[in-house]
Amino acid sequence: MSTSVALIGVGVTASAMVDATERARRLAEAWEQRFSRFRPESLLCRLNAAEGQALPVDVTFCALLARAAQAVRETGGRFDPSVLPVLEALGYDRSIDQVRAA
Repeated sequence: MSTSVALIGVGVTASAMVDATERARRLAEAWEQRFSRFRPESLLCRLNAAEGQALPVDVTFCALLARAAQAVRETGGRFDPSVLPVLEALGYDRSIDQVRAA
């Protein structure tokens, strides 16, 4: 997701930090694979490509959508993940890695 994360352990062993870092890396990769709009196989891409047709999703995906809808309400629309057509029209139609490579 083109971001950096730092884990800071207070009062934990070095091996616990190694374990926590690896678990965090695996979790970030799993979420990237499920929710990336730049990976055609991701659940999010498949849902977007379904163009309104029914597509089975799991409880985690439903919870994420519910939280996003709540964030839209709480921010008065300043946070709105449903703006994909506008983002693509503005040129944000490929991953940051592809933009950097160009």
